[in-house]
Amino acid sequence: MLGAEVKLTQAYAPTRPHRWVDNEARNKLAAPLLGPVDRALDAVHRHRVAT
Repeated sequence: MLGAEVKLTQAYAPTRPHRWVDNEARNKLAAPLLGPVDRALDAVHRHRVAT
């Protein structure tokens, strides 16, 4: 069960630091929003570099 929680957390965790997320409460609120956005931006960046 712990392994599943770790994988879920990794899926939603942001891939880069965000300056305005400076405490645990904000981090818990921002992670589900920023994680997927960061991954999408990373994918766009990888696509641009590859072409």
